[in-house]
Amino acid sequence: MRTFIRKATAAELSLNNPLNDPITFEVFYQGDGLIGDPTFSLEPKSVGTYNLIYSPLAAGTSIGNIGFLNEKVGEFWYDLNLTAEENPIVNLTLLECELGRNASHMVELENPTGKELYIDYRNSNPSNFEIIPEKIVLPPYELVRV
Repeated sequence: MRTFIRKATAAELSLNNPLNDPITFEVFYQGDGLIGDPTFSLEPKSVGTYNLIYSPLAAGTSIGNIGFLNEKVGEFWYDLNLTAEENPIVNLTLLECELGRNASHMVELENPTGKELYIDYRNSNPSNFEIIPEKIVLPPYELVRV
């Protein structure tokens, strides 16, 4: 799985229930940035798709795995090659305005985690610039414009 840091990508894993009874798999995964449901259920004689999300917070490569366990049909394990790349640099356009007026840029901040994040920032020139809102909170899996 490959993505940029703080961006999510998904892998769809297909599983089959050959039995005449419904089954539920216990799902175990290991690897930084992996997100998924802890169980996966299938109706009798059906095929289903499990979605595994990879949303890394740090750049680098690593190895992960995911396993599906059920007493009746056994275990299924997948090895994962995980690659998180640095985000491309975003250059804002030149900010110009007449003396005594103001101008602004909107910046999008994304929270790829399942937890609410409070953003700290530093303004090196508060006499001429301000960041609005003063307190930035990113809800889980949301995009906020500041």
